[in-house]
Parts: sequence; structure tokens; C-alpha cells
Amino acid sequence: MTAVAAMLPGLWSEIAAGQEILGSADRLGAAWRVLRAASSRELPADPIAGITALLDAWRIGRHVSATPEQIDRTARRSIAAWGAGLPMLGRLRSDDVRRIVGRAMPPAGSVAAAPVAPGPFPPDPSMDVGARRHRGLENNDDLVRR
Repeated sequence: MTAVAAMLPGLWSEIAAGQEILGSADRLGAAWRVLRAASSRELPADPIAGITALLDAWRIGRHVSATPEQIDRTARRSIAAWGAGLPMLGRLRSDDVRRIVGRAMPPAGSVAAAPVAPGPFPPDPSMDVGARRHRGLENNDDLVRR
């Protein structure tokens, strides 16, 4: 969830800014209006501010950082796994993914929004050991949680 939570605000910002290759700003706005109306919480009308507020209210950690090399590797692996003509990433290229990932993961040591206090479960990266082991060679140890 941390990876998804880290990616959503930046991805939604790109969509809202008119990056149609990523999605429709009109559909994003419509979907957010439905989600906002269904929420028991008071959420901002702006989809980006709203999803950020919702993730923080749910106490989902979303603050990760990465080196430029890690971001580049993530972009290349994403395109190799889900792009290159496959429908999942369609026309996206490594530069597109690199921009989105870079927006979600500011460089290690940079100043970003303050992390959310941990929820009921400790933010212990070892909790994901089983999932990493299940995936085999893929692991996320090189992404540093703040």
C-alpha cells in the first residue's frame, strides 16, 4: 500500500494537468466526486488534495525516497514488465514513468511533507519479507522508507 499511496497524488496530478496518456482529467474529477460524496469524512473537492487527505486519514504511509539511479531502474523495469507494447502501460515510455516515480519519491535526504504517524501496525519493512520472498528475485530493499 505504501507504494500505491506514494504514487497516487503524483499520478493524479499528472492526469489533472492534462496528461491524457495517463487518464482523463474529467473522469478523475467525476470519480473523485463520487468517492468524496460516499465518504464519511470531510474531504477537499480537489482530487489530489482529497486523495492525499484520505491516505493520511487512513494512516497509510506514503513517504518513500529513492536515488536517481533507483528511480531510473524502476522506470526501466516497469516498462519492461508492463509496457513495450503491452496494454497495461500502453503508450507510456520510460521517461513518463521516471517523471511519475520521481514525483512520488523525492531524493533521499530532501525535504518533503512530514510523514504520517504510524498506524496500528509498526512500519517495519520486515513485515513484507514473505511477499518479497514469494516474488522471488524482485525486492524493494533499495527503496528507503523515511
